[in-house]
Amino acid sequence: MVENRSGANGMIAFEAIAKGKTDRHRAGPVHDRPNGVSPVLPGLVLPIDMNRDLRPVARFVQANWGIAVPKNSPYKTLADLIAGAKAKPGSLNYGHSGIGSLQHLATEWLAVKAGIKIQGIAYRGTGPAVLDLMGGRIDLV
Repeated sequence: MVENRSGANGMIAFEAIAKGKTDRHRAGPVHDRPNGVSPVLPGLVLPIDMNRDLRPVARFVQANWGIAVPKNSPYKTLADLIAGAKAKPGSLNYGHSGIGSLQHLATEWLAVKAGIKIQGIAYRGTGPAVLDLMGGRIDLV
């Protein structure tokens, strides 16, 4: 049985796995935020220690990152998107899977490097952000 526990960049699910019944039937995918980013964010207190409370058993996904826009977007290239953001500072928004996620940090890094201002919108996971992107409610993911 699969039980989706979204929110807090996966920490809700990881805490349920770590603190749940140890019957060898609990597992979950570990992704960027709790394992890689959270430990270096100042002041962030996590409910579990990812290295102490969970044990890796397999690597089954390697992801590549990219930027997606709605099909009818006027932006066809990254250069188009940056030019549009420079023309109307703060008018573009992007969806991400939560504050401090790699999606959030990478897009903010892009904004700094490109000299643009865009608004981030935190979602309870990437899925809802992609749905809003496809619906034209946000400009990029």
